[in-house]
Amino acid sequence: MLFPISLIMIEITKSNPNFIEQFYSLGIYIPISKTLSSLTSFTDFSIFELFVYSIVLFAIFYVIKTIIKVIKHKNKIFNLTKSALTICSITSILYFCFTIFWALNYYRLPLKDVLDYDVRPSTTVELKQMCDSLVQTANKLRPLVSEDENGVFKLTNKKQSALSDVNNIFLSLNDNRFSIPYANPKKVLLSKGLSNLNITGIYSPFTSEANVNMDIPDLKFMATACHEAAHQHGYAREDEANYIAWYAIMNASDNIEYQYSAVIHALVYSTNALYGSSPEHFNEVIDKYSDGVKRDLNSHKIYWDAYDTKAAEVHETVNNYYLKSNNQEDGVKSYGRMVDLLLGEFRTTGFEY
Repeated sequence: MLFPISLIMIEITKSNPNFIEQFYSLGIYIPISKTLSSLTSFTDFSIFELFVYSIVLFAIFYVIKTIIKVIKHKNKIFNLTKSALTICSITSILYFCFTIFWALNYYRLPLKDVLDYDVRPSTTVELKQMCDSLVQTANKLRPLVSEDENGVFKLTNKKQSALSDVNNIFLSLNDNRFSIPYANPKKVLLSKGLSNLNITGIYSPFTSEANVNMDIPDLKFMATACHEAAHQHGYAREDEANYIAWYAIMNASDNIEYQYSAVIHALVYSTNALYGSSPEHFNEVIDKYSDGVKRDLNSHKIYWDAYDTKAAEVHETVNNYYLKSNNQEDGVKSYGRMVDLLLGEFRTTGFEY
């Protein structure tokens, strides 16, 4: 029964974003997620990660147990049917919890409407102007940050220390849409496993945890942590979480290293969009990178090139299907649509940071 109820709820909410925004996203979602966050806040590592491992072990045990039952008992069809119904029941409960704890956020008001941004198709010239502005900011910040022995950007403090600053950044926005007191993002213990799948972070609606891959380069670490925290705050769409990571850091943090991470985060997506529009203008923009910015981006690329695996391709395919099934028609390309929000802000303020 719970599975069809979930589907009916989603179908009803699809055409009522204002209702979802006020009643769910800014209403009952907050106490639900805050309660879950409080219950799982006693560790600095991901409870959800342990939950996943437990589910996998249980699934293996259950399959083996079912096979043994089918082999030993005469009524094979009965045992198979019983096992199938059990699996369906568990799946139905999990999907219902997923819907109530999180998924309805996919149908809230678009962030562009909430922030009253002028989001519309841009010209190549306008996109290049924004990229030039981001490059100028990146080049200005780069001499002010720390480097490792190879001349590559590194966080002065440990990544765990950076994670402990995330909640304060969102609270410092002093905005009831983003300033909700949650537990800080958590580290994933087997982070290299996430890198093999090209995953930088993952939000768990079942535990209200923003989980971050601790193995990724420092360059975009803080932007990633704030992206997952944006999900925790109820912003499900990937483009909006990407933009909120930039927005939160640039408006509420005076830490130069965090700002640099946010600017590079925005710059990479923006220049990728520019390349798709005009490779010539793209080359003009990247020629303006300072030597330090070039080293940082090259080191970042080298890291991820090492994880260009078949497993990563499979994950991208699965993630693409998941996003499309949850009201994000562009699938994995939706991450890059943060550029539309950046342009909306750029038209309004010109990035006056």
